[in-house]
Amino acid sequence: MIMIIIHYHLFQKAFENGLVALVADGIHKLPPALGEHGQLYTIHGVCNGGIDIPLVHVLTEKKNQKVYEKVFGMLKQELLDLGADLTTLRIIIDFEKAALAVLKKCLPPECIQGCGFHLGQAWIRKAVEYGLKTEMKDPRIRRWWMTLKGLVFLSQRLHRKVPA
Repeated sequence: MIMIIIHYHLFQKAFENGLVALVADGIHKLPPALGEHGQLYTIHGVCNGGIDIPLVHVLTEKKNQKVYEKVFGMLKQELLDLGADLTTLRIIIDFEKAALAVLKKCLPPECIQGCGFHLGQAWIRKAVEYGLKTEMKDPRIRRWWMTLKGLVFLSQRLHRKVPA
């Protein structure tokens, strides 16, 4: 089962108000009736001025490439119908392999961007896995850690100026 709700009117409004990015993420803890692999997947549009608008809601029992092909195929078609330049739009997603694989086939790779929040979470999980949790409490290491996590938001030309 897959239910996709696209808010076409809101898509039009977002496009008219300078749609600059789409942010996609899923919520995986759903009622048991949807199965243990179900999710609510949402795609929000970010317009000039930072206004965030919910554009797509997807309720699905699975989170595989077939589901994402439907979702991102419909998304791409709506963007093309509006006349969007797909090369200038940013698509921000978590690091879900199925979604990333489909997006790389469906949209220009230069517009796809990983989510800094989810990247930070993955790094923290790895630090804990390697037994570094106690070291993370040291103020010097905490500061270095925060600097490292912030690099994803800094222009690449400025990376060399960051003390490491």
